[in-house]
Amino acid sequence: MQQPPVPDSEAAAALAATEPTPPPEVANGQAFYDALFPHALERFLEEDRKSRNAGAWLVGSAVLFVVFGLGEFDWRTLIVLMGVLVFHELGHLLAMWLFGYRDLKVFFIPMLGAAASGKSRGVAPWKKAVVLLAGPLPGIVAAYPILFFAAFLPGEPEWLFSVATMLLLLNGFNLLPFVPLDGGRLVSLALFSRSPRLETWFTVISASGLVALSVALEAWLLAGVGVFLAFGAFVRSGLVHRAHDLRTGLAGAAQEPADLTEQERRLLYDAAASYYASSLPKSSLPDPQAAAKMIGSHMRVMHERAITPPPRVVATVVILLVYVASFISLAPIAMMALWGSE
Repeated sequence: MQQPPVPDSEAAAALAATEPTPPPEVANGQAFYDALFPHALERFLEEDRKSRNAGAWLVGSAVLFVVFGLGEFDWRTLIVLMGVLVFHELGHLLAMWLFGYRDLKVFFIPMLGAAASGKSRGVAPWKKAVVLLAGPLPGIVAAYPILFFAAFLPGEPEWLFSVATMLLLLNGFNLLPFVPLDGGRLVSLALFSRSPRLETWFTVISASGLVALSVALEAWLLAGVGVFLAFGAFVRSGLVHRAHDLRTGLAGAAQEPADLTEQERRLLYDAAASYYASSLPKSSLPDPQAAAKMIGSHMRVMHERAITPPPRVVATVVILLVYVASFISLAPIAMMALWGSE
């Protein structure tokens, strides 16, 4: 990896801000990044900081969701919507917990929906597919008995049909093949994770599709999310390419960063530093502390992607069959919901 030469004094002054103090003088940008290696490595090896405020995230975001949501929905619809969102995200959360994800939490996103998050390390692709499907599928399945009982209960309670309809709409929408929806991420994992170029272009095209759909629905905030993701896919394409190239060099590497060999750590660092340096102006060096933090973060992302191979052919076929079956299952239940609402 090469970096344009810079004056000795500038590089030395930049490096003097780091702890422990690196060599007092460097001759060029390459020496700067060589001296930065132990500091970035320290960041990379840091234990994941577990969020101890998962409950506060859920409660605080729920309050904001209600505040913004009351301007769009009546309170009955808002309660149903929040219940369906929590049911959806708890499906993701349960699957994450079963497969060893860390730092789990669920939170609402005002004006958009909700999300479940967790940190994975070396999780098999088929398990990631299960995590993605564990959100929408339970909701679709749950709509069947709700519609059945609603149809035979005295008076055919309207609120039960509302719950079933909300389950169908929200979970069916999430199955659409648009990133960042569950369906888009599933298709990307199954079909495009083998090629960084195809993965990038699929993200751009699917996010653009989400923008078009959002504009048609006048969901302007969601359209903004799609624009941001489409642009971000191009920005991150270099990281995706470098992580893909590392799969050979890190084949069989340990899942835990602390267990990597020195050679594997250096391989990761060189790739992450190269990606970081490529995003900077060529006439200056970055702040060492900020650079070490960012490169360490890139090393974590590259490590996770490099040690997780794409799904095998059989797993790919099964994932796609389940995905298609999920859409097919929506047809009869949608007809039942429409019949019940008439």
